[in-house]
Amino acid sequence: MIFPMGLLGRFKRRCIRIRQKARCCGIILSYHRIADVNNDPFQLAVAPRRFREHMEVLRRLTKPVVLNSFASRRRSLGNRWRCAVTFDDGYQDVAEYALPILNAYDIPATIFVSSGCVQTGSEFWWDRLQRCLLTPGRLHWSQLEALDRKLFSSFHDSLIQAERYSQEDFLRYGSWTWKCPIQPTSRHVLFCRMYQHLQSQSAAVRDRLIDILFQICPDAPHTVDAHAMSVDELQALSGNPLIEIGSHTLNHVMLSFLDEQEQLLEVQEGKRTVERLIQRPVASFSYPHGAYTPATLNIARSAGVEIACTTRQTFVSRNNTRLELPRVSPEAWSGEQLEQWLRQVL
Repeated sequence: MIFPMGLLGRFKRRCIRIRQKARCCGIILSYHRIADVNNDPFQLAVAPRRFREHMEVLRRLTKPVVLNSFASRRRSLGNRWRCAVTFDDGYQDVAEYALPILNAYDIPATIFVSSGCVQTGSEFWWDRLQRCLLTPGRLHWSQLEALDRKLFSSFHDSLIQAERYSQEDFLRYGSWTWKCPIQPTSRHVLFCRMYQHLQSQSAAVRDRLIDILFQICPDAPHTVDAHAMSVDELQALSGNPLIEIGSHTLNHVMLSFLDEQEQLLEVQEGKRTVERLIQRPVASFSYPHGAYTPATLNIARSAGVEIACTTRQTFVSRNNTRLELPRVSPEAWSGEQLEQWLRQVL
């Protein structure tokens, strides 16, 4: 049979969609923050009104399920595909804004928490970096001690060039994100370089470097807009029948940069700490920054992790193992955009 060129293209695309649907077991959505924010360089925040729109679409078009239902990776039955909702990190605004919406639509969710931050209710390291470098002010490089200067020797030129960041720059580039191919100012160049460098460090080195940065950024605001939920909030969430608490390591480090012993400590102690705080077993896990190695999978398995999520952006298929489940980040999509995407994919 000979197809006209345009018809052949449509036929091929339809065949691809049919094969995808045959493999698809459902969708896992990934969120971080539920809040209205002005500056969001990492695109972590979804406005509460948008999140409500998302949940309305999920309730209408999918079968909301607990994350563990994907352990078998069986196909969804009927016309409604399974969908699980997850949150990474453990931001306080999830307890404040997301929970009432989840309750209203009767949608279960898994919250992966970095237990070290939750124990103190502190600010996450990437938010500290943003507060330090992407707010108006000067960098006083000359005030650093000689020993501290050595720690930043590879950033010397960037620090000098990024000395000033004006209020005008702050307002002009407020919508900038770190994924943009171009950094509009020398301060943004420094921010991106520092972020990539800190991702590869241990928690102790990372936090020490950020502490030093604050010494040369006296203009950084003292008010913390985003921080981890408290232990009380975590415990209250764990008592909600719709909420499952999972682990997200102890200190939110990039596991692929650590040796196996350090990975074991982060995975094992992070899980144990959460279990101690909520007084119940923890079986789910997500990899910070989506980074892991084959050794990480063995470590997670030995620590008692039964199901784990990555940051790979696609639907769950029968080919995925239960320790490498992909997720999709809706980011700031409107409810209409999410609905269009779900209808196209599912």
